[in-house]
Amino acid sequence: MSTIRARLRDIWQKQLAQHEVREAELARTVPRWRTRRHRRALVLTLAVATLPLIVGALVIGSLSVWTFLWLWGGGFVTYLSAFIALRVLTGKIVIGFSSQLDERERDLRNRATFRGFQINVVLLVLSTICMRFMANGPAGEEGAYSLLSIVIILSCSTPTIILGWTLPDDDPEDIVDVIAEERGKDTRA
Repeated sequence: MSTIRARLRDIWQKQLAQHEVREAELARTVPRWRTRRHRRALVLTLAVATLPLIVGALVIGSLSVWTFLWLWGGGFVTYLSAFIALRVLTGKIVIGFSSQLDERERDLRNRATFRGFQINVVLLVLSTICMRFMANGPAGEEGAYSLLSIVIILSCSTPTIILGWTLPDDDPEDIVDVIAEERGKDTRA
């Protein structure tokens, strides 16, 4: 039994080490974008990208299939692109294991998760009410299913959105160090 535990512990330690290496590589990407202004711009992009998804869900019955797919697909691709960029910019607070975070980062993530939970409860109640009326309307069941998928997408991304909006700027000295390191790589290459 102890050999199984030792193997599992070794596997876990190896995964943690690999995750730290990936996080260190991600932390060096786009250092000039790691500001509150850029993160908030991405959050606003997410809000705007949600609108075609909602409109598509509300009028799915009156649109052709291709128009719906174009509207929904364009909104979803825009949303997903901005969401991935936001996850990269928020860094290990969103992606990292709890054991790798310090107290401040863990507290920020816990607050965002709790706020996200509260927002998701409200979204679920509102979507349940809307789905009740949509099922009998022109959008039909397809509209209700589309609305439910929007709520699921928003529920999964709410903590990242909250962190993207509320996180303070990184320490300027850290950013300067990363930029200097990147310039050093450029001159060596």
